[in-house]
Amino acid sequence: MKRLSIILVTLFLCASAYTEETTVSLKLPDGFIAKNCPKPVWKGSSFLWKGVSDTRGQREVGTQTRKNGKDPVLVFAEPSLEGALGNIVPELLKTCGLTLKKEGKGETELSFEIHDFYAGVEKRLFTGKGKTHSDFQFVFKKNGDIVKTVNVGYEVEEKKTRQRDIRQLEGALNELLRRTLEQIPGLDGLKDL
Repeated sequence: MKRLSIILVTLFLCASAYTEETTVSLKLPDGFIAKNCPKPVWKGSSFLWKGVSDTRGQREVGTQTRKNGKDPVLVFAEPSLEGALGNIVPELLKTCGLTLKKEGKGETELSFEIHDFYAGVEKRLFTGKGKTHSDFQFVFKKNGDIVKTVNVGYEVEEKKTRQRDIRQLEGALNELLRRTLEQIPGLDGLKDL
């Protein structure tokens, strides 16, 4: 009997530790980059592009809970957030007037770091509470030393959100991505480029 109790407790702990996972697709509206930079906003400065890196401790881009805040579902981006931004950010920077090189000596290096990107919904009986937030950083280095950093981010908290399925969370993540990236051409820290 004691052995059966131990087995049942072990099975319960394993079942309660199980977390469901799903994926969403991150995308921007058609023509997003051209609309945000109809003409170059920067002087054509040249940088050695070092790419995008994801510095977050966990790779999920969101969670959604079911049944009054229980049974969390972890949401991951497919392709990864780092992969999606690795294509979008350089294209946006080039369209806005920067020259990005893959090789060069003595050039100022430019990289883009993901510090935070997340959307979560806590379900209640009829409605939920949603929160989305992002924090990205441009890092400029010369001879290996950081000479400048410029942050861009966005945050929204919504009460009485009705999140019935993962598609609505995907929509919130895509809106967060759009609203964060559309700020880049007007960032004060990038005006002198």
